[in-house]
Amino acid sequence: MFEGVLIAAITPFRNQHVDEPAIARNFELWNATGVSGYLVLGSTGEFVHLMFTEKVEVLRLAKKYAAPRKKMIAGIGCDSVFETVRLAGEAAELGYDAVMAVTPHYYKPALKTDVLRKYFLEIADQIELPLFLYNIPQNTGVNLEASLVAELARHPRIRGIKDSSGKLAQLYDLLQIGGVFAVFCGNIFAMLSALMMGAPGNILAFANAAPAELSRVYELAREGKHGEAMKVLQVVLRLGRHTLDRYGIPGLKKLMELRGYDPGEPRLPLAPVSAQAAEEIQRAYDAFQKEIGGVL
Repeated sequence: MFEGVLIAAITPFRNQHVDEPAIARNFELWNATGVSGYLVLGSTGEFVHLMFTEKVEVLRLAKKYAAPRKKMIAGIGCDSVFETVRLAGEAAELGYDAVMAVTPHYYKPALKTDVLRKYFLEIADQIELPLFLYNIPQNTGVNLEASLVAELARHPRIRGIKDSSGKLAQLYDLLQIGGVFAVFCGNIFAMLSALMMGAPGNILAFANAAPAELSRVYELAREGKHGEAMKVLQVVLRLGRHTLDRYGIPGLKKLMELRGYDPGEPRLPLAPVSAQAAEEIQRAYDAFQKEIGGVL
């Protein structure tokens, strides 16, 4: 049901408010590329900065402007089961194909295996859409162990995971679960390794700014042209080092601006990059433009 490169879509803000024209512009450009779909309200979408009503509005706008042929996953993860289930219901009414729930993370001492198990199973029992788990321990401080994921995968509604840990050994263990359970890599540095190990695709933040290039990496990997795929990916990774890796979402949004998107601003406490950082991103993008033509 899900494969290829999906964009973990940014949320554009203007004067700290969700910017509908910017959303429309970005989806218009993304729709014309080879990406297979979108994750809306993931980490890159600054979901932690949005009120519940704003989350519903962003989901509505993304569904409105995404091309009908693209797959749509709604990020629904909240620290309580109650709110997560409510948001899943909104996503179902809007016509999303699946939902994704990140691990709860605030009460870390309590978030043992049995609590995480109960959290995801309670959600899966109460929603109607397929559920993807979302593991991003570098942000949450909570890691979903492969053994627990394998147990959760027995639930008929839990259909996959986005693993952004970047841990190849863990990714390998997840891919052994098999069956209808889909494992998507959310770490660009592990993208090609994941595909070579059998992952059906990737859900990537950097695809906001480089959807065509990363879609090409996926296509080359699927054709078995791993050397060519790596050459393209290496050029993209060098750009990523000086943008998203170094400056986070504000750096990614600055790069998107250079590439003709309308990323808007990040929402406070995140702030636009400094003038010095903007100059570095411009230099990195200039270098990228010179390099990418030689590998595509």
